[in-house]
Amino acid sequence: MQDKDTILPIQLSFMLYPTVMATGFLVLPALGSLYAPYDFWMSSILTMIPGAITIVLATSLHARFPGLTIIESGQRIVGKVFGKLVGLLYFFYFLHFTGVISREYAEFVKSSFLFDTPMLFVSCSLLVLAACAVRGGVNVLSKSAVIFAILSSLPLLFLLLLIPDLNWTYMLPMLSQGVVPVLKAAAVPQGWVSELFLMTFFLPYVKDQKKAKQSSYAALGVIGISMMLINLVVLMLLGPDTSNKMYPVLVAFRYMSVGGFFENLEALLLAMWVLGNLVKQSVCLYATVITFSQCFGVSDFRSFAFPIAILAAVFGLWDLPNIAALHTLIQKVSVFETPLFTIVIPLLLLLIAWMTGRRGTNQGGVNG
Repeated sequence: MQDKDTILPIQLSFMLYPTVMATGFLVLPALGSLYAPYDFWMSSILTMIPGAITIVLATSLHARFPGLTIIESGQRIVGKVFGKLVGLLYFFYFLHFTGVISREYAEFVKSSFLFDTPMLFVSCSLLVLAACAVRGGVNVLSKSAVIFAILSSLPLLFLLLLIPDLNWTYMLPMLSQGVVPVLKAAAVPQGWVSELFLMTFFLPYVKDQKKAKQSSYAALGVIGISMMLINLVVLMLLGPDTSNKMYPVLVAFRYMSVGGFFENLEALLLAMWVLGNLVKQSVCLYATVITFSQCFGVSDFRSFAFPIAILAAVFGLWDLPNIAALHTLIQKVSVFETPLFTIVIPLLLLLIAWMTGRRGTNQGGVNG
């Protein structure tokens, strides 16, 4: 590992939390209620399973190849040629993934707040900041994530202000249509939770590897609790009308009124949510840039942060011309695409490494 930066296990947790929750925070109840109108809150429990599998795979690969990312481990496991091909697949996946995240962010901001602002400007504005964070290195990313993750989680506390208006009878009858609708409701968020595999790009920097695994599970637990809280509050507030709202959490914030004086809290939601998105886009952009540099043997990844950021923004707009295409991608493509790169391929690499007896050394690592 050429970069001398190190991070604490707790900082890894703060990076992982908004990486999963930032974009899913707003649309999670709407997607789940399409399949299980009264039971979608239970899907939060099921999403913990792929998240735990992802953590096991990421930490197991790193334990076998210490100091290496999955891109470098792949080259040790299947050889340089096939390893670079796997790396290229990951590069295009991460590039596409970063573009989709940018498009989700821009779509929400433009459709709900900045109606006349060009989509490309909204998308690029945050990606440029993310590129600045990537150029600063892991140390900048981890320290900013601690602050921004705390601030971006404040909307969860504000949801508690709605408790007097909640109707718990919307939860009944439970499992009236069986377990299958709940399984369908968990399909999309399980892809989001498996994004925890991005930790593989930060494990080489963590000081205490044993605590890194514990911190990752802690982040997963908080993510599961957060998802359940969001689903329960929205369900008991909107009931069967949840599926008719594009951004149910935004509707909930517009409903809030504290003492008849504090209202229009959706502006606060936007401010806090942007910070969480900045962390997520920074983490994803970092993974994209590192993957590119390790595939092509570039010694300094920082010089590619801005070009790849702009490319991701353009890619997101070109690949997703409208919001219908975005929703189709989220509901029908990402549910298979994300687990392929975060669970299936890492599992295959780990099995090959185990069968061939290949292991890494403490040499090598992330370019810096």
